[in-house]
Amino acid sequence: MLISQEAAVLGEHPVSSEQQEEQPRIPRLGKHVTIGATLGLIAGVILPVVCSLLGSTALQLRTIVPEWIALAAPAFFIAGAGVGALLWQTKRVSNLMCRLILCGLLILWLCVLFAFVGNFSPKGYKIGSIAVLTVLVIGGASFATLRALSVVLMRGHARRLMTAILVAATATWIVSVGLLAISDTSCSFPPKVQLPWSERPNVLLIVLDTVRADHMSCYGYARNTTPNIDAFAAEAHLYKNVLSPSPWTLPSHASFFTGLPSSGHLCTNLHMFLDDSFDTLAAQLNAAGYQTLALVTNSALSKEQGFGQGFEVFENPGRNIDHFRPLLGVTNREEMDAKSYSYLMQRRLEEWFAQDYEPDRPFFIFLNYIEPHIPYTPPSRQLKWATQDMFRKWEEFNQFDYVFSYSFGYEEASAAQDLEELETLYDEEIAYVDEKVGQAFELLRKTGNYDNTLIIVTSDHGEHLGEHHLMEHQFSLYEQLVRVPLIVKYRDRFPAGEDHTFVQSHDIYPTILGLAGIRWEPLPIHNCRSLLHSDNSETRLGVSEYWRVKRVIDMYEEIIELERLSLHMRDLRAFQLGDMKLILSSREEAELYNVNDDPLENHNLFGLRPDTVSKLDRQISVWCQPFTEYSPSFLAGAEDRKLSEEQLETMRGLGYIR
Repeated sequence: MLISQEAAVLGEHPVSSEQQEEQPRIPRLGKHVTIGATLGLIAGVILPVVCSLLGSTALQLRTIVPEWIALAAPAFFIAGAGVGALLWQTKRVSNLMCRLILCGLLILWLCVLFAFVGNFSPKGYKIGSIAVLTVLVIGGASFATLRALSVVLMRGHARRLMTAILVAATATWIVSVGLLAISDTSCSFPPKVQLPWSERPNVLLIVLDTVRADHMSCYGYARNTTPNIDAFAAEAHLYKNVLSPSPWTLPSHASFFTGLPSSGHLCTNLHMFLDDSFDTLAAQLNAAGYQTLALVTNSALSKEQGFGQGFEVFENPGRNIDHFRPLLGVTNREEMDAKSYSYLMQRRLEEWFAQDYEPDRPFFIFLNYIEPHIPYTPPSRQLKWATQDMFRKWEEFNQFDYVFSYSFGYEEASAAQDLEELETLYDEEIAYVDEKVGQAFELLRKTGNYDNTLIIVTSDHGEHLGEHHLMEHQFSLYEQLVRVPLIVKYRDRFPAGEDHTFVQSHDIYPTILGLAGIRWEPLPIHNCRSLLHSDNSETRLGVSEYWRVKRVIDMYEEIIELERLSLHMRDLRAFQLGDMKLILSSREEAELYNVNDDPLENHNLFGLRPDTVSKLDRQISVWCQPFTEYSPSFLAGAEDRKLSEEQLETMRGLGYIR
């Protein structure tokens, strides 16, 4: 009697114990759920392969499916499984329909799950995919257990069966959410794209190699060195207080591409590689569907040294310029000068837009202009302030030998005139690059991309021109090397005008990711901040780092007096807080300057401002803390990784090794 009443409440007809023994429906239900789980496991194995083949198509799913569905989908499965089982028990749906409901919901969940945490990389499975497959295995085991429970409980009441279904499905959901949380914090997944395709900006990142801010006319320089950039800056956001993370090319660019200081990416004089263990800017943008193009004229930025990560096209158009010039029909010196590195880069950029550009995909273009880098040999037909005699003199003279001899104190007699001439040639180089940057802007206008492109103009570092008895960009962290330009334009997100907020040039990393709709979670060792959220707070600690150029020192130690050589045998870190900048040396020297009142850093305040030093020291301790146990995996084999002969020759040609 009790059984009959309870069955009536559930809308079922009472059955005898003999009929229950013959009841086939419950075992079938377990079988159907097991079949669904098996299909889900198969789908889980093949989905990463399919997604890697689909590429951007798979990523588009993430642009239209809210992220919360990845976690909420199991709840839909629970509800669907419960409703499906109830309808089946009351004979409202067929066995086939029940199968379709269960299998369909499970596979939908898996598809959404992989859309957010699967690995689309052609390199194969990473830890993230293994974690997801673990979810599937546990889910399959749960459903197999459910089948066993179904058989055991087939003589029991249907309510028990419904409870078992919900408990097993809920357990699967909880395990899945837990593994998702673990894998999201410990694994490297493709970026989570949040913006529709139409709202993502194109990105043009221009790095003016070796250009110090105070030699650009838009930053107040007396010579009109940058008329094209000035016009751009008039409608853009110009940052006046920008600190570079390093005084030379490789570590600065590594910071641009990772958002990390030199101590984080460790691409330094001691390890001249950007390892593939980092989620680089180009790699994340490319995974989000961006076309990625890099045209560089500084050969130190090579694919072999890791700077091509994430770029569909990475080229140095001027790498074999001496072999390429005759093919251009060069007949005289002026034509040869016109066929410069940046000239070839501009031609290649125009070719890319004409042949390879896909208007339905946003682009990330990185351009590196090297001309202001020593040796200073501007195109002779475009000289504005230098004479032809001056040009020929320094073209024939080994500029590298001169600047290193001057820095070590061996060139004094004609120093004043020599320094003035080299500074003039340096300005000529900047003016030439400005012309090419103007041509790049004009190309954007012709292709209809100027107004919908995030344009960033910056520099990797500056240049010594005799200050502190130094030349080129070695051996210091003074303002001439680390104070760089930063000009940003994108619609109303960066209104026109000057901004005196203290920023660092590698703040472009989170800025670009943010505007592209890519979620970025900083690690404790990151020291960059998005320019989208910068303020005038003076609490930010800026850092620039320099590790001694061991190869240069070793080359000179037999011919340079030990006393002079020892001046440069040091590692340096500069910390800026507000207007105060503290430079610490591995030789236990310290310098403190107010860079606003004393931009040439002639007056060391270290012994005069103990309160400032104490305040900086507390900030430095906090900044250094995350690095105490930082040991990236690539360091184990770092000593085995050597530059090739071609790379060594490139570094010699740029003066980084002798």
